[in-house]
Amino acid sequence: MNSKTKNFLYLSFLSPVLGLYLSVRNSDDRFIVFAGTLFMGIVGSVFIYIDGNDGHTHLMHVYDYYMDMSLFVFFKDLGSLLLFQPTDIANDVYKHVISYLAGGVFRIPELIHLFGGLLLGYFFTKSVLLVLENRPKEKLGILLLLFIFLFLITRSISALNSLRMWTAMWVFFYGALAYVKRGETRYLWIIGLSVLIHFSYLLYTVPLIGAIVLREKRIIVVGLFLLSFFVKLGFDQASEIVETTGLYQDKAKYTVVDQETLDRRADEQSDKGSANFYKEFGPTVYKNYSTILLAFTLILIYLKKTDMPYLDFLIASGLLILALSNLSSTSSPSVEGRGYTIASTFLVAAAIQVLFFKDYFLYSGIRSRIINMSLYTFLVSAIPYVLFQLSYTLNTVSFFILFVPLGSWLLGSGDFSIRDFLIFNF
Repeated sequence: MNSKTKNFLYLSFLSPVLGLYLSVRNSDDRFIVFAGTLFMGIVGSVFIYIDGNDGHTHLMHVYDYYMDMSLFVFFKDLGSLLLFQPTDIANDVYKHVISYLAGGVFRIPELIHLFGGLLLGYFFTKSVLLVLENRPKEKLGILLLLFIFLFLITRSISALNSLRMWTAMWVFFYGALAYVKRGETRYLWIIGLSVLIHFSYLLYTVPLIGAIVLREKRIIVVGLFLLSFFVKLGFDQASEIVETTGLYQDKAKYTVVDQETLDRRADEQSDKGSANFYKEFGPTVYKNYSTILLAFTLILIYLKKTDMPYLDFLIASGLLILALSNLSSTSSPSVEGRGYTIASTFLVAAAIQVLFFKDYFLYSGIRSRIINMSLYTFLVSAIPYVLFQLSYTLNTVSFFILFVPLGSWLLGSGDFSIRDFLIFNF
């Protein structure tokens, strides 16, 4: 271990945030991946469990089922999950494995979020570097910086709460973009890994394949996107489509209609009267208005020849995933809502590429002024969503992520979040 790595490790256990900041400023991409992976692992280790949230549910699941699980039962269930057959206690390979490691092997259930943070950190950092690798050498403008910030804040640290869905999104995104950029088939295996983390990504691979094949068929892609606003799939039709992807009937049922998600949304609806405006309106406005505005803005660029296959792919993926989400709106709010978040990630990444080469795409003219105005309008409309993501992070991450995470480990259940610290002291 060289001195650079040792110094980073010492600094990370003193102040993880400062360690990450200095690594990003002064290191090469390989070291940044290492730093980002470790940082997210530490974030997972200081995760605040709030009774009723997904993270707490996952923790209790480890206590209830994995602490006394035998190795035979673990491998038996693992075999079923590899065949996409849900077991009595698990639906996905990924959570089954990290739950057993945390509870059955190390006997510390809270490690589930440390393991989850390491995987999330690796693929999130790789995704960010892949999106930013074509950044210009000159100073970045405010519009571009705001889009990069939005890309960084959306379902990054907050992904630790759900563990599976948004970690799988970053694996899915990285594998897809790396495949198109690098042209190496090994990245297709990474896309496949996302399915083992959350089985619903088997469904989202359908529009992804469409984007790879049809990305230069611009009229077809835009036509499918527009048509999706007027065509809906019923429950039976959606179930049949999901089952033809190779899922068993029970698993297809959970893919099409995620009852846990629907119940949670119902609870959230009942609490809206006391919610902050960004919690009440942020996700809804971002989904129903902001993402759609960004999609139509990028269509103006997409319909012109871009000479950038990966940019065409990012826009086409976003549009086709949105099309799938629109088709699923009446049969599965779960598929629709998640699909919009996934699509927005591709579209925001595409907008960043456009701004990297703004002199090529946004030269003078009324079309460029419309695009610029639309991008600014999109960012303004996304402010409540950004506040929602930030509040999620402040509520579920210990104050000790800023200074000496050992304090969080020693306090255990007596730990307090960044939000609690700010409220108590200010």
